Amino acid sequence: MVNYNKNMAPESDFEREPSRKDRYQHLLYDDAFKRVFGEEGKEDLMIGLIKAVLPDLDIVSLTYISNTAPHQGTDTKKSVYDVRCKLADGTYVIVEVQQKDQLNFMDRALYYGSMPISNQVGDGGEYALDPVIVIAFLNFKLKHGPEWKPRIKSHYMLKDAEGRDTMTDKLQFVFIELKRFTKKVEKCETFEEKLYFCMRHMFKLAGRPENLSGEYFDSLFRAADTANMTAKEHEAYILAMASERDIRNQIRYGRIQGHREGHKEGLEEGIEQGLKQGLEKGKA
Repeated sequence: MVNYNKNMAPESDFEREPSRKDRYQHLLYDDAFKRVFGEEGKEDLMIGLIKAVLPDLDIVSLTYISNTAPHQGTDTKKSVYDVRCKLADGTYVIVEVQQKDQLNFMDRALYYGSMPISNQVGDGGEYALDPVIVIAFLNFKLKHGPEWKPRIKSHYMLKDAEGRDTMTDKLQFVFIELKRFTKKVEKCETFEEKLYFCMRHMFKLAGRPENLSGEYFDSLFRAADTANMTAKEHEAYILAMASERDIRNQIRYGRIQGHREGHKEGLEEGIEQGLKQGLEKGKA
């Protein structure tokens, strides 16, 4: 039996950074995700991933399309997706991976998902739209409303205020909050759970666990193995990791500095107010 724990941090320590020595790529880095799931010849891996999340979706085949969508407005802003593909029935599927939460994440998801909708209608075109589905694998917990029940996967579409009648299913969002997935590999029973485990923990593995067997996982582990990367691909992967780590460190440093400055200003203001009040009392 493969000792998969040999190179794994404890379950509570998902924040362990991937390193140059890891055998497998971290699938939640967009550079690795695109390489493993989004290149020509990897269609079966992407189909398996989508069907694990949406098992009722009938997928005959898919085609990768440009991951850049131009804006239809007067500005030149573009939306760049991790992987964008089109199913045989015309459905657009956008798959994103996100390491850290960001300001207005839900608004960002809505903007990105709406772009392929608006781009389908040209001058004088009919409003017969192909569906757009956005699937996002997240390494953080979303902020939901008070009536939301804790779960790993949340599926949204446009409904009436009471949530009974669907206005349209042409725009859907599926969020997988991997922070909420805590099963160990030997406890994973379904194909969906096994894929979630790989998305969250694969880069920590020293070898392939017995529970992750079968043709699909044969292909997945082969595609994610850093030994199968060219020197150029591996260096690009390392640089992408370093770049994302630097950005996160800069944000973390900015927050710490902001907190310190705010604390210092508050302390100085408190001292000033205290002295002022003391002087006023002394005069009375």
